[in-house]
Amino acid sequence: MAESKLNVILLRYTTDPEEIVAQAARLCYSPASVDDLKKQVKTKDLASFIEKLTDMRHLSPVEHVTFTFGIEGISRACSHQIVRHRLASYSQQSQRYVGQQSKKSSGFNFIVPPSIEKIGRKQWFIEK
Repeated sequence: MAESKLNVILLRYTTDPEEIVAQAARLCYSPASVDDLKKQVKTKDLASFIEKLTDMRHLSPVEHVTFTFGIEGISRACSHQIVRHRLASYSQQSQRYVGQQSKKSSGFNFIVPPSIEKIGRKQWFIEK
């Protein structure tokens, strides 16, 4: 058994997210083609335009911006709390199809809650 440590890696992200948001929003209100809308984007006006969208509660264009993270070293309880709110799209390593013996260390990895470590019971937690 081995204790898992939190590891978060930004794998991919939308480049020029403000431009994507502006293009998506303008598409809703303009008869112009997508190509023309792309040419019309003025970077100096983006911040105020996006602020207007937010004030109008027109938030769907923001959903075109994506960030993809690789997250390791969190407990199943934590990951289930994250995915239950459905704020994004998730892919999670299966405990059914990925055997614990395939982990770097032998046996399954575990998370020691900070509250256990704080009261000095980490070793007791590991041994039980």
